[in-house]
Amino acid sequence: MEITKLHIVLIGLMGSGKSSVGRQLATLTDLSYFDTDWMVEAQMRKPITEIFRQFGEARFRELEHEMICKAVSETKPAVIATGGGAVMNSANREQLWQRGLVVYLQADVELLFERTARDQHRPLLHTADPQARIAELLQARAPFYEQADLVVPIRHKNTAQICEEILRHWPAERGPDY
Repeated sequence: MEITKLHIVLIGLMGSGKSSVGRQLATLTDLSYFDTDWMVEAQMRKPITEIFRQFGEARFRELEHEMICKAVSETKPAVIATGGGAVMNSANREQLWQRGLVVYLQADVELLFERTARDQHRPLLHTADPQARIAELLQARAPFYEQADLVVPIRHKNTAQICEEILRHWPAERGPDY
């Protein structure tokens, strides 16, 4: 049986708008919405910053993988927003690319810093130089992000414009079962 790309999967660094775009896409398409970070928080009943503090990043990444597997296993199309580091795990990439139209919400370091500078809920930015950390993370992750089926530069675009661009690449008709 051939596996079809059922889902719209959003990838990109923190601050790229995956959650906002994902919620709006789900509303526009009447698809279910999954945010893997929120799923981890719900399962652990703790914010991600607390999960990192108590259990470390490695445990968070294990939980993230479990939530990605759960989200992509949905049999009806859905919009899935992933955590920024999800693409670093090859098993996550395999699941996401096999089951979804993978969309990279591409932003430059300056825009990402501007969007995340005051957010205390980003454990990877709890550092003396958060902008340098964003640059470092983007450099490490960009080769994986750029493997996406669709790259959408987000600078100078609002959420509606980004959704419109994604939906131009998403089949309007998914077949008789949808």
